Amino acid sequence: MKENYARLLIQLQKHPSGIGGAKLASILKVSTRTVRNYVKDLNNAYLSEGRILSDPKNGYVLEGSINNITETDQLIFEQRAFFILKQLLSADGIITYEQIAEQIHYSVQTIRNDIYKIQETVESEQWHVNIESIIFQGVKVSGEELSCRLLLASYCSPNQINTDQLIHDIEFYFSGWATPKQIHNLADTVYRDFENRSIRCTVSLLKSVLVYLIISIYRQHNDHPIRKSLQNSAPINSEIRKLTAELWSAASVLAEGDADQQELELQNFYCFLVSQQFSEPDSDRYFKLNPKIESLVTTCLVQLDVSYHQPFSTDTQLIRNLTMHISRDLLPLEANFFIENSYLHHIKTDYVIAYQYAVSFAYKLKSISDIRLPDNEIGYVALHFAVFIEKHRNRNLSVAVVYGAHSVTYSLLTHRIEDLFPNVQVVQLISASAIDYLQPVDFVIASEHVVLDIDVPVVTVHDMLTAHDVNTIEQQMNQLVLDNVLKRSVLIHSKAHTPETIISEILDAMGRPEMVQDVLEREQMSSTETGSFSALPHPLIMRSGYPFQIGIAVMDRSVTWGGQDTKLVILPLPNPDNNNEYEQIFRILQKVIANDANVSCLDTLKEPADLLNLI
Repeated sequence: MKENYARLLIQLQKHPSGIGGAKLASILKVSTRTVRNYVKDLNNAYLSEGRILSDPKNGYVLEGSINNITETDQLIFEQRAFFILKQLLSADGIITYEQIAEQIHYSVQTIRNDIYKIQETVESEQWHVNIESIIFQGVKVSGEELSCRLLLASYCSPNQINTDQLIHDIEFYFSGWATPKQIHNLADTVYRDFENRSIRCTVSLLKSVLVYLIISIYRQHNDHPIRKSLQNSAPINSEIRKLTAELWSAASVLAEGDADQQELELQNFYCFLVSQQFSEPDSDRYFKLNPKIESLVTTCLVQLDVSYHQPFSTDTQLIRNLTMHISRDLLPLEANFFIENSYLHHIKTDYVIAYQYAVSFAYKLKSISDIRLPDNEIGYVALHFAVFIEKHRNRNLSVAVVYGAHSVTYSLLTHRIEDLFPNVQVVQLISASAIDYLQPVDFVIASEHVVLDIDVPVVTVHDMLTAHDVNTIEQQMNQLVLDNVLKRSVLIHSKAHTPETIISEILDAMGRPEMVQDVLEREQMSSTETGSFSALPHPLIMRSGYPFQIGIAVMDRSVTWGGQDTKLVILPLPNPDNNNEYEQIFRILQKVIANDANVSCLDTLKEPADLLNLI
């Protein structure tokens, strides 16, 4: 944590006019949510002469000085939290603040403040752990054993520059729980067992496995075993189960003897290994199709067929991929192991339609089973739907290519255009001299050497199709796709302070107030903020009988939406008969919502057509 705090501050100093949250997250290799937490912690606990502001136009901006943040102890709250929790978990019952302070060499008041911050995290992250302060006595920790272990592990952040540095830091963290020799031997075993299975044991994977095993063996040996049984509704993979037993047996020497290989301990360690996602879900070597899950997946897709007028349930590859993915992750999810998805922000921004399908799929899966997919898993499911969209994309924009002197050049150009633009179909390759025989098309792409006098829109390009030409063609496509929809759409400037009020205002302006509840129900399932300055609320179910409309709201002041500052809200009301148009429009809108710089232009938008100019 110390490194990332410092790196964040360095980036703020490099960008005095501001830097977006998504860009910071990418640089630090964390989620945008983690960036927000870093900023909050720095402002609340460490910055004495400065402050990090969140500006909807410029992102995060550093105001004031950070000269006094160089003190050694100022950036190691997580390290202190680890040792505080380690003391609490090592104690048999209540331990005083003074005893903790003496052990980790900080003031009693610092320990009290840190424990309060840990309690806040436990509540906000919904850990099944209770840290109880007892007046005149001290503090103690209780709760589900697995949650206690995982909470401690979450604060263990050793240096991961290389394996040697990692092991050195783990020796520091777990002094008293394992000797340096034991840690070295265990690390060698973990690395060898993974490599023997042709699995690359990265420093990150090695860290996760070592930390889990050291904590688990110590807790079990000190009479704190896991007692909660898993539902075990997913099949156990024999290869990973064998790896589980080998690693647990190797780690048992940490307890200076053979630790009992209790079945529940092995079950949970198995779930932990699966949650690390070192194996692909579609690898037959590790996972097999689960007939029960396949049936649930198929049932959900049949229902989505009706909702979205798409042939999901006939795509055998989609069924197989979703089945294998859920089969792999089901046990870790049931055991409440966190499965990281560092791509979630990008998935929600770059694959908006696929993410919508995934949210609907997760909602239907929950309604017919006891399987609940968290946001990170929904993000992974969305990638499977993104593959489906690409595979089933229709070429619904027709184009004629008009050449002058070199037909062979434009024959090659035809293939390049169809490769670059999946929704474009070149229906005619024709010479300028034969223009009277031009077929009905959406627009024409013509050689810069010809002059045409026709009613159809014309894009003039170089024979070799430059980057500028590609951009011009894309602009023409955007205009064709958006023009009709924007004519039926509305744009408002709103002073509302809550997402609910904004949604209601937009739908009232669109003449569709009856859709408020549908949109709010979708919002309750998963926030539709995009991680930058925009939100894309929409109904869960498309309704026939109405034209495709878009409602746009530009906020007079930023509004908190899903934990993010939001200045632009785009609410589409699609028709299920216009899926292709729906997907194309979202691809275009992504250019707006993915670009933080556009927020400075929003006040200039007065009518829907202005959005096209912004794009």
